[in-house]
Amino acid sequence: MEEKIIEEVIKKLKGSDRLYQITSDLKRKGLSDQDADLYLETAQKRVNDKKVNSLPRTNKIIFISLVITALVTLILFLFILPNKGFTQPTIISIFGSVIFVSSSIYARVYYKSWKDDEINRQLDKSTKKDPFPFHILIPIPAVIMFFIFSWIMENGADSVLKASQIEVEGTIISTSSTSIYAGIGKKVNFSSVTVEFKTEKGEKILAKEDISKYEFKNFIRGQKVRLLYSSSNPQNIALLNSKSEIIKFTGSEERDFKAADLIDLINISDDEQTLASLNSIAYGWKFDPKDRKWKNSLKNMAFTRSQNKILLVTGEIAMYQFPKQFLELNFKDITVGGIKNPMIQGQRSLENKDYSTKIKRISVDKERFIVTTLERK
Repeated sequence: MEEKIIEEVIKKLKGSDRLYQITSDLKRKGLSDQDADLYLETAQKRVNDKKVNSLPRTNKIIFISLVITALVTLILFLFILPNKGFTQPTIISIFGSVIFVSSSIYARVYYKSWKDDEINRQLDKSTKKDPFPFHILIPIPAVIMFFIFSWIMENGADSVLKASQIEVEGTIISTSSTSIYAGIGKKVNFSSVTVEFKTEKGEKILAKEDISKYEFKNFIRGQKVRLLYSSSNPQNIALLNSKSEIIKFTGSEERDFKAADLIDLINISDDEQTLASLNSIAYGWKFDPKDRKWKNSLKNMAFTRSQNKILLVTGEIAMYQFPKQFLELNFKDITVGGIKNPMIQGQRSLENKDYSTKIKRISVDKERFIVTTLERK
């Protein structure tokens, strides 16, 4: 047998040539059917002998590498990257989900592929079929992992922001919205706004914030917005444009004042504690030490306090709610002229053994407010 012909057959076996193609080439060289089969068998045996020695090790290395890749990706997205406060998790989450799912699927394919029976099956050309296209299994689990990774990354950024937040005013520079087809007749929307603001140090920052497609219509270029940025990463921001965002980042309950809140407030003497209490009910309060007043320009409310008396200016809902709530706290109605329709009632007065309260409707520049005073007896 000619060694040169054997080497040629080995090269073809390692390539993409089929067995019938190799046999035809050998016959064209003038070899008989029996000689062609003998050359092919000899070349195949040499290839298989070499693979038997190298393939188990190669398959083990591939399997271990895939497992390590999947585990490292998972650890990165579960424990490391969320603490970095990434502000645009979409791209990195797509990248991470594809890597994790791909490595996991192919690690399963290579599992135990170094065993003798698996090696023999891989080397047996008579039973070998076209490999299953495992890449078609990647998209669906990758989409699922994208949403998981994205959610984890967003929560991590939120945690960093909560721990280092600074409130400023910014300006909407641009808006962007696009939809991507995600299969099964569904689309995934990606909307965002770019905001310009200055940090406490005077540094001008341009930051992008992802928003829902429902919020998108609420923003226009040039609009002023209140926002929070992280002192450790000014690109990590949150727009205080919705009740849910305010509750999430400020801890405010974002609700109407209650009669019980006034009783709590009259028993607070510290200015900072008063401010914290007011903001825990409705976000936006600021203290003016010169006038000794607490103001909430976002909600058109004001609050003052003296030694035994507090005064709260709110919207007209107080005329409907406060009297009922004080009555539930065992106050007695002492309104002069009796109770009338809340829409036209000018004043309500109530008291108990410890406090007296007046709830009065006033008009300022054609806008109506309710002034509620609570005084300790």
